[in-house]
Amino acid sequence: MPQLSPALTRSATRLSDLTIETLPSAVLPKPERGRIAEDTVHYVGRDMLTRIVVEEQDLKIPFPDRPDSVIAYFTDRVLHYAHLRQAGRFAEMAPLVEQYLTRHFFSKPVDLSDPAVIKRLSEPDARQYVIQAFVDAINRLTIEPVTVRIAQPAQQVSSTPAFPWSRKTYDGLKTVFNLVACDVDYEAEFAAFLDQAKDVAAYAKNVESMHFFIEYISSQGGMRYYYPDFIVQATDGDMFLVETKGIEDIEVPIKDNRARKWCHDVADLTGQPWYYVKIPWKVFQETTATTFDGLYRHALAAGA
Repeated sequence: MPQLSPALTRSATRLSDLTIETLPSAVLPKPERGRIAEDTVHYVGRDMLTRIVVEEQDLKIPFPDRPDSVIAYFTDRVLHYAHLRQAGRFAEMAPLVEQYLTRHFFSKPVDLSDPAVIKRLSEPDARQYVIQAFVDAINRLTIEPVTVRIAQPAQQVSSTPAFPWSRKTYDGLKTVFNLVACDVDYEAEFAAFLDQAKDVAAYAKNVESMHFFIEYISSQGGMRYYYPDFIVQATDGDMFLVETKGIEDIEVPIKDNRARKWCHDVADLTGQPWYYVKIPWKVFQETTATTFDGLYRHALAAGA
């Protein structure tokens, strides 16, 4: 597997450009008095073996009652999710958080010592809005594209250390692993297809122990990591990243485009042809192809 340097990096040099104007304003209406109530959670305790309910009660969840604790909470969460928990960042971020909560987050300025305000900020939707607003703005400022290069020599898949696996496995033929570690039944069926396809020389199911992932910017603007499902080597020497996909979400097209870019970068840097293909479950079920090339062309024709 080629070892490329990241195409994205996080730089805090532009963090000083983060201002109130870069954050959404008037997200929620000003909290109303008289609607303060303790949050409760219904707790059910079950025996670990029999799953019989042994305890059940409503537990009160107290919310912060001091402005400084509210500011500290949001500042800590913002730095955590933005991956900026270096020394000194808290003191830099806390005043901006306080200013945002008191003057811009609600439709009118609020007093953080008001119990109604503290209560509203402790609720899940308000917490999510505040933290996401800061993280999105920070990501826009700090995530930057960089030139990709070969970071180190290619890594042999056979050097992957042994790892435990408790889910489904398949006794693959054209893989260096003694078993194919499968997350779902579809992956086992796909591995069986690769074993039977005459134009497949070898394949590997990508597992965490291989340390092969591709960084990308998610739909929320954050940096995430994508682990393609399979690596396939054709008998003509061409290489493929393959995603076996069931249900698709909003992140899938972003991952698709990033994987295609990774293959393009590898081909440019190494001269070795690499291609990306997504094979939806429906296409796999409908295809009459018996070769990987035939399945590849079917998936492309289906717009995968």
